[in-house]
Amino acid sequence: MNHLRDGTLRLRRTEGARPRCPFCRGAFLPGERVRRCATCGEAHHWECLALHGGCAVYGCEVAPPREDAMDEWSIDPDDPVPISEQITYRVLFAIAKGVYRPGDRLPTVREVAARLKVNPNTVSKAYRDLDRDGVLISRRGAGVFVHPDAPQVATERRQALVLARCERALGEALDAGLTPEEIQEVIVNALRRAARARGLPLSENTSTPRWAERVLARPRKDSKHEG
Repeated sequence: MNHLRDGTLRLRRTEGARPRCPFCRGAFLPGERVRRCATCGEAHHWECLALHGGCAVYGCEVAPPREDAMDEWSIDPDDPVPISEQITYRVLFAIAKGVYRPGDRLPTVREVAARLKVNPNTVSKAYRDLDRDGVLISRRGAGVFVHPDAPQVATERRQALVLARCERALGEALDAGLTPEEIQEVIVNALRRAARARGLPLSENTSTPRWAERVLARPRKDSKHEG
């Protein structure tokens, strides 16, 4: 059996009996993604290691959350979006970006609450919502872990959330009397400023995103009413 760096197992046909997960005793399938204990290197099913919070072979504990990942935790007190929802979004975005991967342990409720200076109950609500949505797995006494299916869920929700916010902003701009052409110019300039502020490369030939063009092309009801 050869453990690959990308977290898969390559099984040879001549090996005979397939190796099994130490927790569920289920046989690994050829090419199946696995998670190796950071301490002893033994392979487990991703979800098993996350659910149990440690290695089944030697009792090793799951590696603690990376310190650099804590940079992802921030909120805006002036944002009208409830704090618990902001925390939910930050977790989703971090998973979608690959900062947290399936099986990774997240900071504890108290750690997040202390960093953000918010009530622990607010963080608990965000974690519960993400657990309910299949993004996180809560294990009493072990912590909160990223669900194996979380990357796909987080990516889809990030796309839907960003699109909804942008559509609202475009609608407000149209209602304010700006023409689609004026809005397109605003979008491109704003995108360039945001990219420069974050040190991201952006071509000078950047044009209006296709999704924005589709939104601007939609017929809108006249918001003005005769008195």
